[in-house]
Amino acid sequence: MRAPSLYNYFPSKALIVQAMLTDADKTDRRINAIIGSSDDLIGKLQQIIKHYFDLVARRERALWREIVLEVIKNAPEYVALQALKASGINVLRTLLRDAQQSGELDPYVDADLLAHTLHAITDFAFLRFLLEANPSKVVALKTLRSQVELLVQPYLRNG
Repeated sequence: MRAPSLYNYFPSKALIVQAMLTDADKTDRRINAIIGSSDDLIGKLQQIIKHYFDLVARRERALWREIVLEVIKNAPEYVALQALKASGINVLRTLLRDAQQSGELDPYVDADLLAHTLHAITDFAFLRFLLEANPSKVVALKTLRSQVELLVQPYLRNG
């Protein structure tokens, strides 16, 4: 008799990653609380980024690294993670559009493009955090916060 395997529950590593990332109810509640908070746009963006880094930092980094590298090598599995990417971009897009409607963000900013750009720099920082030999979450978050602020600050309205 064969021992149960993780692959009995998840047919691919991409789906394991997705399950690790998405404690859907808890994550959705936290993201909605951040979006609904009275913080400014940059503060909300930084809280969302920290929330996602915390999800990764709480778990075994070596496992994350192995899974992410495997997913990147196997394009069909990577496609399975596109729903997570789309979800992250949608959260950012919603936050940016809300900021435009409230007058905090310039109404002429392309919220979709800015959401994709923010997601790309966050994704890159996440990969560096996973792949570096001795990463510091504090340094990674500080660098990413600076990049987000430099990207968004010019489009904030002062009035």
